[in-house]
Amino acid sequence: MPVLQFDDRMIEFGKVKIGEKREHTYKVTNVGDTNAEIDIISACDCTTTNESKRTIKPGDSATIHVIFDSKEKTESETIDIDIFLKNRTPILSRIISAVLLIIAVSNLNGSLPR
Repeated sequence: MPVLQFDDRMIEFGKVKIGEKREHTYKVTNVGDTNAEIDIISACDCTTTNESKRTIKPGDSATIHVIFDSKEKTESETIDIDIFLKNRTPILSRIISAVLLIIAVSNLNGSLPR
């Protein structure tokens, strides 16, 4: 079974002005005994993701680059990033939720763009 281990699970961006973008790159290692195949990475519309590879072999690492855009935000919030793996075991045909990454944005300030 694939097991993903992250160097960071939560990032606190702190004060962010409306319209600012913040970025972070998560490093992930497959510490399981089979390939981890990323199927879907899901986040809110304000957050984009880009993974360095879709298949992570046992013992290998990859990165997931995340960009948070505060352009449409008016208050502080916590953003969840869900990563779903393809399940290759025929008996278990459902998608497994692999991890939950979190970006916390506090003290959002500034004026709305015009």
